[in-house]
Amino acid sequence: MSPMTLTAIFKTLSRRNVAAAAFAATAVMTLLLWRIDGELTGSSGVSSVYLQLAFSKARFENILASWRSGGLELFINTLWLNFLYAVSYSFLLTSVTLYFSRLVTPADTDSISGKDLVIASLPFAAGGCDWILHALYLVIFIGGCKDEALICAISAAAVLKWFLAVISVILLLRSYFAVRKEMKGRAGTRQQ
Repeated sequence: MSPMTLTAIFKTLSRRNVAAAAFAATAVMTLLLWRIDGELTGSSGVSSVYLQLAFSKARFENILASWRSGGLELFINTLWLNFLYAVSYSFLLTSVTLYFSRLVTPADTDSISGKDLVIASLPFAAGGCDWILHALYLVIFIGGCKDEALICAISAAAVLKWFLAVISVILLLRSYFAVRKEMKGRAGTRQQ
């Protein structure tokens, strides 16, 4: 990928309207997935988030057994939404962080820094881990292979996903507070 193309992608991702669209899509997807999770678990079942962190076949099967009748079928039939959700939150975390980063970067800067490359790649790496774990769910549920190693791989991908997502949120907050500091500095300069 040429530096010009990469610069164009970064500039597009750092636009306010892209960040707003990613926020809206992620909010809608979050509410929808929470609703689905509530439907599949019933009133006393264990959330599908815990299924990601089962680490053992016995715990995995106990979580599935806690779901209401038809919960597993609902989970399988709506699994495709989780793939979209990974894309949505990846765009959200990347675009909002780059948006804040660009607010404190001089407007005439066309180059992409190494920091921006890391910022942009971490949420997509988290989303990639999400895709891997959901693809492994398909292997387990559609392919009928409830192997302990696959369940451990799902859990490992989930741990890595959550780690990368937390780092991404920390970077987003760091960018946000850098913008606030910059704005306070500008306001103080204007008052003098």
